[in-house]
Amino acid sequence: MNRLVQEASSWRIEQLLKSNGADLHFARLIEQGCDRNHLMLLLTMVDRDDLPPRWLGFRSRSELKSAMRKLESTAEAVRVIQPNITGFRSLSGEWPWLAMFPVLPALLHSYHTFIELFANSEESHSDVARELLVAHVVERTGLPFDREVAGIIAALPGRAGYSIEAHSKWRSRSRFVNRCARPE
Repeated sequence: MNRLVQEASSWRIEQLLKSNGADLHFARLIEQGCDRNHLMLLLTMVDRDDLPPRWLGFRSRSELKSAMRKLESTAEAVRVIQPNITGFRSLSGEWPWLAMFPVLPALLHSYHTFIELFANSEESHSDVARELLVAHVVERTGLPFDREVAGIIAALPGRAGYSIEAHSKWRSRSRFVNRCARPE
């Protein structure tokens, strides 16, 4: 995120927290060991509602699906020519950049898997940011601080009805947050 935009967003979040009485919740989280800048960045992200294609860098789901098809065909083409590429390894002493070719199929597959993981997700950018916010609080303090976290989230536009009870229920159902709270 552009630094100027980030600073403007942080200033806006601070004003929202103050005007909605959530600045005390925010101060309490910082007092308990949370990183102020990290919290501010995560709250800025919670304030957005982009769906996965946007936060993965695509304008729409159809553009994302098209990119996945292209990745699949590219990976297949690389797999077919892989035996020829492997022969180039003997020349990698003269041309070191040729040494990267054997890893291309693995990189393409990894990237495709990453995109596929989120392609059909209904989680928005703000849902992911909320999970990261709670994970940060639990990691830094050892406790979820539901009252404080719910209070600062409720201060954001369109979330006035966000309650401690709703937040606690959501947190208890979140696999990501629970996995962070209890490392395997």
